[in-house]
Order: sequence, then C-alpha cells, then structure tokens
Amino acid sequence: MDTRKLLDALRDGLPLTRRPFESLGRACGASEDEVLRGLRRLCENGVLADPAPLPPPRAGAAPAPAPDSFDARLLEILASGFPLLPNPYEAIAAILGTSEAQVLARLDALVEAGVSGRIGMQPLAGVPPSRSPLS
Repeated sequence: MDTRKLLDALRDGLPLTRRPFESLGRACGASEDEVLRGLRRLCENGVLADPAPLPPPRAGAAPAPAPDSFDARLLEILASGFPLLPNPYEAIAAILGTSEAQVLARLDALVEAGVSGRIGMQPLAGVPPSRSPLS
C-alpha cells in the first residue's frame, strides 16, 4: 500500500459512507482490510493520531448552532474514540440505540452546520513521512 496515497485520501477526513475504509481503499488502490491494518499501524507507531472529529472550518462562518442532546451524545461518542472497524457508524449507532442511517445523517448535518468537522486522522507533529511502516 502506498502511504502517501492513503494520507492524501485522508486529507479531507473519512467519507460519510457505511464503509468509509472501503471508500478510502478505492481512492488509494488498496483493500478495506489493507487500509484498516495500515491505519492501525500508523496509529500504533505514532505517525497518525487516532480517528476523531476534526475542527470545523471557521473562515468567516457564522457561529454554529448548539447541538441538541442526541447530537451532543453523538459528538461525545466520536470524541471518545472512533472505531477502526469496517462499519464504524453501525457500531456508533448501536451505542446510541439508533440506526446507522440516522448517525450518518446527523453527522452530515453537524458537518454542514459547522458544529463539527469530518472524522479525520491528523499526522502527529514532527513525524517525517519516511518513518511510515507502510512505505
């Protein structure tokens, strides 16, 4: 797997799809399993931070509305640790007692409203790309 392609595919955050790691795999020419293994290794080796909501873009935007209780709980769960699983939003839906479709719809609405950024994985400061175990 080409680490640069994977990191480029992660630049805008994870896709809001049922199988975001499969989508990333298609974008960088790898299987879903290869992407998940690679991301786990990059996190374990301190190259990438664990998946979490990225800060929302704020350039000239109006203040974001406060999330309701469901949205606040969703954001709390996302901040506590996004699962590196083939169907991560399904796992989050199970915790919330709702459907995967509702989790995806609410997360999309939160991103659109500027309350949250997409789920992303930030490179950790001071780690050169050549240290990647996937190169």
